[in-house]
This record gives sequence, C-alpha cells and structure tokens, in this order.
Amino acid sequence: MPATFTYRAIAPDGKLRTGTLAGDTDRAVARELQRQGLTPIAVSAGRSRTAGLRLPSFGRGRRARDVLFFTQELATLLSSGVPLDRALSITSDLTEREQFRGVVGEVLRTLKGGRSLADSLATHPAYFSQLYVNMIRAGEASGSLAVVGSDACLRSSQAC
Repeated sequence: MPATFTYRAIAPDGKLRTGTLAGDTDRAVARELQRQGLTPIAVSAGRSRTAGLRLPSFGRGRRARDVLFFTQELATLLSSGVPLDRALSITSDLTEREQFRGVVGEVLRTLKGGRSLADSLATHPAYFSQLYVNMIRAGEASGSLAVVGSDACLRSSQAC
C-alpha cells in the first residue's frame, strides 16, 4: 500500500518546490520527481525530517573546503557582473591548492569548448556532487546562476 511522502525539489526554473506524493518507497518517489523534471533534495515519509532519503551533503575535508572557496568566489564575481569565463579564470588564479587549480582550469577549458558550466563541473565528480551540479544546472536554466551559487555556498558552509 503506497505511503505519503513529503518532498523538497528544485524545478527547472531554479525554484524550490515542496509537496507530498504517494509512493511505495522514498526512492520510488524520488524517481517520480525526476521523471517530472524536478531535482529531489529530500524525500521523507510523512512529516518526519529525519526519516527517508537525504541526498549527500557537500562533505568534509580539503576537497569540501576547495569547493566552498570556489563557490564563494564564483558567486561573488558573478554577482558583480563578471562574465563566467573570466570569473572562472580569476577563481583559478586565487586557488591555493595546485591540484584544485588544475580542476578549475579543466572546467574552464571544457566550458570554452562549448559545454555548460554544469556539464563542465560534472566531469569532476570527486569534487562536485550530483546535487551540486544539478543546483548549478538549475541556476543556468533559470538565469540566476549567481543566486544559486550563493545558496550552494550557504549549504556548503553548513556542511564544512
């Protein structure tokens, strides 16, 4: 018998959607949300915040700090009106760890090769989770990349 699950998901326009959906499992509900074009953030049984599917956080440690720095700098530069390719270049120059500087450089090269920022970030899953990439994808689709970047930055700082 299907249960009722509450969910939070990001729509293609970048806006947060919440609601309830009937399903057999939290994973089945998450798949249904994806089929509807939404990116699930959380799915839980009933009104409980602790039960159910929770998507991974941004992690801890050096890589998470690199991603946090990257996100903060990129969001600040984009909010200031700096073009995306220039913002990535500046962020790369400001990155202290050489290994992550290389990752940002590869993201920039992939972007200049004609792929979206989300697709460019997705080529480095060790640093950028699927949730992070999908948040960027939602920001690109809605035209509010800097706003989504700031939100990702807040989420990153809570996890670090």
